[in-house]
Amino acid sequence: MFVVVLGTNHYMDAEEAREVAGFSTPASAQENAGRLIRAPVEQRRHALVGNTIRHFDGYAGTEGLDSAACVAFCAGNPATRPDRTDYVALEPNRTLP
Repeated sequence: MFVVVLGTNHYMDAEEAREVAGFSTPASAQENAGRLIRAPVEQRRHALVGNTIRHFDGYAGTEGLDSAACVAFCAGNPATRPDRTDYVALEPNRTLP
């Protein structure tokens, strides 16, 4: 399973898209994509108003994840623990500093 991450600096920029591969289950890929979506929502929560939230729909995705529903959930339910936005911790092939 893999997660597709669209550009983090320029929304939907194909040149900035990357793929994170190696997830052993769909659930682990979905959790990673969900955290990828939640991280910028939390970083910008103070500025999110009206339709601005839709900007994050499609930011990251994987098979079986409804990214629009994930964005709506994240917007309405602030993360209460830092690990809820730590998507790097879930990447199977990550390298530690």
